[in-house]
Amino acid sequence: MRLDAKVTRAGDRGLFVQLPEDVSSDVLVAVTEHLHDRFAPSAAIAGHSSVLLLFDRELEWFDGELLLEVEPAVSRAKAARHTIPVSFDERNAPDLEDVLAQLTISRDEFVRQLTSVALRVRFRGFLPGFAYLDGLPDAWNLQRRATSRTRVPQGSLGLAAGMAGFYPSDSPGGWNVVGRASSAFWDPWRNPPALFAPGDLVRIEAVAALPAPVSASPARSASRGTPVATCVTAGQRSLIVGPPNLARYAEGLPPSGAFDPLLAARANSAVGNPPEAAVLECTLVGPELRFEAGCRVAWEGSAIRWEKNGETIDGRVIDLRPGDGLRVGRLTDALRGWLAVSGGLAIDAAVCDAAPVGLASGDALRSSECALVDANPLGPLARYDARTLSVSAGPHTLSEPDRRKIAEREWIVTPSLDRTGIRLQPAGARISAPASVPTCGMQRGTVQLHPNGDLVIMGPDHPITGGYLQPFTVITQDLWKVAQLQPGDRIQWHFAG
Repeated sequence: MRLDAKVTRAGDRGLFVQLPEDVSSDVLVAVTEHLHDRFAPSAAIAGHSSVLLLFDRELEWFDGELLLEVEPAVSRAKAARHTIPVSFDERNAPDLEDVLAQLTISRDEFVRQLTSVALRVRFRGFLPGFAYLDGLPDAWNLQRRATSRTRVPQGSLGLAAGMAGFYPSDSPGGWNVVGRASSAFWDPWRNPPALFAPGDLVRIEAVAALPAPVSASPARSASRGTPVATCVTAGQRSLIVGPPNLARYAEGLPPSGAFDPLLAARANSAVGNPPEAAVLECTLVGPELRFEAGCRVAWEGSAIRWEKNGETIDGRVIDLRPGDGLRVGRLTDALRGWLAVSGGLAIDAAVCDAAPVGLASGDALRSSECALVDANPLGPLARYDARTLSVSAGPHTLSEPDRRKIAEREWIVTPSLDRTGIRLQPAGARISAPASVPTCGMQRGTVQLHPNGDLVIMGPDHPITGGYLQPFTVITQDLWKVAQLQPGDRIQWHFAG
């Protein structure tokens, strides 16, 4: 079949393909596969009625129309099929009575209709392993709960906006919970870790009692690598991070990795590691470590006053012997910094961990024993104008008056900031925004305009889809600035295109 689509830019390395809002899940899955085959992006992220294509290079394409030719029947023939046992016992279905009242049907009829339809995975997002399921009866277009729960139990079956979804882990949520399953919808040690993939068919089987949870995870293997240091105190927040990896989008995860890959690579270079070796990413206060093996360490990022065996030392590269202690201390002029250890740091990674590994007191740091090359201490890095963020307009359209209002005023960084996203408030009157848009793909650097007028910049651990307007995207060369934003900072936007 033929389908007309609209293409807009999404930053300097992305294209946003907008489809008709009433596109079926069959067609959406087929379009995603077609675009992936046709343009060979590093990632293709499906939303409700769109596909975000991300590349590892800058693009020269411009906005326009795109004619697509797809074969939904081929995609459906390749779909996996799942049968999920679900308990509708009142202990597992706290919202079922309210839902029955809204739909004006009996409990038996509700269960009969739900178990008679074949649901189809339309797209993934929200949480690792969360799949949006199409195929409910047309009349079941339920509103979200007026107040979200702070904790929805793992396995809960929720309904909202004409769709169904299983919560893969305990999490906040605002969907109407009508049942619960014990299936492992996300298992980081399974390959693939997500139970459902776009296009899969799902049937629900009503059961009186849930079967025992079954995990495909093997027993966790012993930590790999040679011990190099022990964490005495972890600091404010210290994470073991590698390079960003766009291939994670295929598993429903963001790229993660170092918040500033260039500084992480520079720290590695100073100790002779390859640029992709794992490092410690430290926030606000660095860790205190006791070394069990001789090595060299290097620091990049915020200025620090660090101590070796209790004595303050100068420089950003230090040689350590067994028994030496290293205290990084407070970061003084920026929020984050990166500590590289010669040989690299080992990560006891599952098939696909949802987030970087956090360091805690007593943890052992182990060497990945990567091949070393000649160390190359680099000179100061020339970076400037850290409080002006250059952005590319799109993927969504913003009126010229609203765009001008955003560009003309300062924006204040709030305390609501982490590797997921950074929230900013305007220093002045707010502009209006729609309450929601059809859920669509996001990338690191996506800027959302929320209904209250705040802006939120997506970080390396962002949700891969979101339902707020995306009027612009931070360009690649300015992403480093986002990593160092602190509460109270004032920034301005520069529209580069």
